[in-house]
Amino acid sequence: TGSDFANWVAINLFRGLVAIGRDFEIEPDLAERFTVSDDGLTYRFTLRGDARWSDGEPVTADDFAFTFAQMVEDEVEAARWLAGVSASAPDARTLEIRLAEARNHFLHMLGQPAHFAWPRHVHARRGREWFKDVPLVGNGPFVITERRAIGDERSPGRITLDSAPLWYGGGGNIREVRIELEASPTVAMSAADGRASWRLRGPGGAEHELQHHPVYTADDLHTLKCAVLQG
Repeated sequence: TGSDFANWVAINLFRGLVAIGRDFEIEPDLAERFTVSDDGLTYRFTLRGDARWSDGEPVTADDFAFTFAQMVEDEVEAARWLAGVSASAPDARTLEIRLAEARNHFLHMLGQPAHFAWPRHVHARRGREWFKDVPLVGNGPFVITERRAIGDERSPGRITLDSAPLWYGGGGNIREVRIELEASPTVAMSAADGRASWRLRGPGGAEHELQHHPVYTADDLHTLKCAVLQG
């Protein structure tokens, strides 16, 4: 679905305090550790010391505190989940979140792309249009380096992601992701049987088609090409 695709792109450009594992378990991500008070109302996160935005600036606790407050002020869709939530940054690597009432799903909420941090220093310079920049400043394993709007049937759109050299995580073998945005949903669906077609291209030219999210640490693969259906 469109939301599946958007989430897949988001988690490759940005990361959250925690991640959701294959079995829905909570795993550390930008936060290397965290504690929860006995009453479930206070969460304290310690951020990784090596986390960087793709422009070299450190990822700080203040980025998260700012983002949550800004989401509420901007009335973005995710803000409805932040009612009764307050966040503060006692120091650059410590984030404290207080809830008005306990929520047993709160950590899973923080693992969703909708609640990933924005780069405060970029927002201060660009305002609400910050996310339109190319390259787009993020803190995930890839960076948007090209964003071309759809023209017509002969001029499909394209999003290109390059691997982020400053990302703290273990690197795979894929250097580039090309996401082709088909101009004609009818033609695209006929070719892909109504689903997004994911293709992995290796250095020898061989392609492997997937129907699920690709694993970007696969051996021998240097380019990931995705054809995405629009409309």
